[in-house]
Amino acid sequence: MKLVDQFIDPDRATAARARLRAAGIAALLDTLDPHHIQPSKSGKTRIGLWIIDDEQHTDAIQVLIDPGHQPQRVYHPEEIARLEVSADKKSRVWHRPGGIAFALLFAAGLLALIAYGALQFFRGL
Repeated sequence: MKLVDQFIDPDRATAARARLRAAGIAALLDTLDPHHIQPSKSGKTRIGLWIIDDEQHTDAIQVLIDPGHQPQRVYHPEEIARLEVSADKKSRVWHRPGGIAFALLFAAGLLALIAYGALQFFRGL
């Protein structure tokens, strides 16, 4: 997935995604839940518009600039829906409550286990 653009206004972000989907480009928006949107450095919230198929990145930019642009690779609406659901499921793994905390805790435990094993090894020498 590649980032195409960022929006402050959720309505503009949704309209841009709809324009891409109408052109046959599979796209996702960052969550529109205000509790999960990351603020930008300016303090304003930004919503990312992501392209699922990296090969459509250039065409997506062109469609946003010129709605009459015809993409080289076009997906049917059913394919777009399937791609978006699949990509959304993959991206949500890290957004689950405690998803990142679990990964960090697991990594810390693994490092502690390795350190303990190394300590036992060197004590035996």
